[in-house]
Amino acid sequence: MDNTLPVMHDCIFCLDHRFSVRVTNCLEKEGIETLTQLTKRSGPQLMALRHFGVASLKNVREVMAYYNVSLRLEGEVPTIQEVGTRQTVLGPAQYIRVQTHGYRRLSWGEVWEVFSARYPKKWAVQFFPPANQVVDQANVYHLFVLEDEPLGFSIHPSKW
Repeated sequence: MDNTLPVMHDCIFCLDHRFSVRVTNCLEKEGIETLTQLTKRSGPQLMALRHFGVASLKNVREVMAYYNVSLRLEGEVPTIQEVGTRQTVLGPAQYIRVQTHGYRRLSWGEVWEVFSARYPKKWAVQFFPPANQVVDQANVYHLFVLEDEPLGFSIHPSKW
């Protein structure tokens, strides 16, 4: 199943009427509010919650299947492979690949989380080539980690 959720799925709350009352209560206590947050959990992680059993897990999987998403597979956390340093128009950049062992499609948030954990306070760029040069069969995300904040690319209006 495709774990990449459109933005609208981030607005689908776990208070959805398709979840049982028990599941809704367990998710609320755990601070899981949206389907996007739920896709970051695995079955064993949910089973470890108090009052969460096999029937609850079945209910979660059924609701997630309805929205065409799934729980994270155990061990399928994104990893970073450092390929090497390249000289770019933005200066020297560390070329990295972000992926999972099973090449599961990742959401933007998952890529950002693994990047920011490894490179706190760093900027990275991801380029999107023209359609005739796209290779998109393995769900590998290519980023270039920059030494410095790129001039003119700040998202803060005070730096424009």
